[in-house]
Amino acid sequence: MDAVLRLQPLDYVLALLWAGTVGIGVRTGVVRQVIFVVALYLAAIAASQLYKPAGIGLSNFGFGRGAIPMAQWFSYVFVFLAIFGAVTILSKRMYPHTALAGRRRTDALLGGIAGALAGLLLVIQIVTVIRFYGATPNVDNEGGRLSAAQQVQRSQLVPVLQFGSAPLWGLLAPWFPDPLRGVG
Repeated sequence: MDAVLRLQPLDYVLALLWAGTVGIGVRTGVVRQVIFVVALYLAAIAASQLYKPAGIGLSNFGFGRGAIPMAQWFSYVFVFLAIFGAVTILSKRMYPHTALAGRRRTDALLGGIAGALAGLLLVIQIVTVIRFYGATPNVDNEGGRLSAAQQVQRSQLVPVLQFGSAPLWGLLAPWFPDPLRGVG
């Protein structure tokens, strides 16, 4: 009971997102969840490769050189969401019926397992975005930045993610933004 009392609001949100992804996996099946996992991974790779040039380009639109770190954070989030959304929507449009033929229960079970994997990847990516925001200098909203960093530091689930799902964390770690590389 004491562990539940130490949970932060971020922990509850992450747990609900993971549980929701498992539920969606049961409902949509294994094929759609495998596509979801691939979309998450591709989006993480694209965001890590494009956030710097996109952020510099965005800051050139009148925000000035001081806005580059925040523009890079925004670019990271935007590129991730754009790629993830595009792959997810395209897969749904191209393959509307992805259930395993005649194996509804097996498809639901495997979809739930794949949904659990996808949920962990999604939660790790959300934690990465929050950690990146916490590590990004932001003169205009220093309190918000520090609050985000403190939420991650106080979280009971982030260490569980790091060590309990170390293979998945390690799969995404090479694609973390530069300020987070080599940081726990």
